[in-house]
Amino acid sequence: MGRASKGQTATKRRTLPRGWRLFVQGLHDGPLQIAIAAKIRLHAIRRGMEDPAAAKGLDEAIALVGQVITAMRTLLNGRGQPSGSDDSLIEHLRRAAERWAEVTGMRVHFSFPNGAPANAPAFSGETLEIVEDVVGESIVNAWKHGNATQLSVSCEPHNGGMLLTLQDDGSGFPAAEPSVEEGAKMGLRLLRSRVTELGGWFDIRSGHGGGAVVKTWLPPHSTSLDGPE
Repeated sequence: MGRASKGQTATKRRTLPRGWRLFVQGLHDGPLQIAIAAKIRLHAIRRGMEDPAAAKGLDEAIALVGQVITAMRTLLNGRGQPSGSDDSLIEHLRRAAERWAEVTGMRVHFSFPNGAPANAPAFSGETLEIVEDVVGESIVNAWKHGNATQLSVSCEPHNGGMLLTLQDDGSGFPAAEPSVEEGAKMGLRLLRSRVTELGGWFDIRSGHGGGAVVKTWLPPHSTSLDGPE
């Protein structure tokens, strides 16, 4: 991944102070992931609950956990602009990439072929929030575990939804473990669970030329499809 070619853009290489970067990394890898896991678990319990009074109490607990998650994400954003606003899919991709590139010092390249920005279907606020999380988790893992310095982000129409592909120039995964299905980091497991609940799919593996490749298919509505072949 070299200089951005025609039709592509790249983030400016600008990093935050080391102390703030360590704080952001710790908050992202610890409390935020735990809170998201708790919310997913509470939602699963809520679906099987029939007692109206108990369900109401659980809904209140879910809302409180959601407020904690929102507060942490706003703090991580560092710009006072919370994720999940009414911007387009492409704007969410750019904002998340620029934010985490600034934190990690990685250079991120964008490529939106086949008229992706113009043809992007409408997505729910939850889906757009997950888009930012996929980008953030991919950049942080590439930087922290793969020693990557660059990452490409592409988005194109696929099966009525949008296919998001992120590839870094890091070390990827050991040959004996081409995917991270088992023993995956908490953040990746949570992302797979959240994307699947939306009716999409999430796949991560080593690229043929090195590095890691993360593919996420996002449906415009909650419909289930099989993962990549």
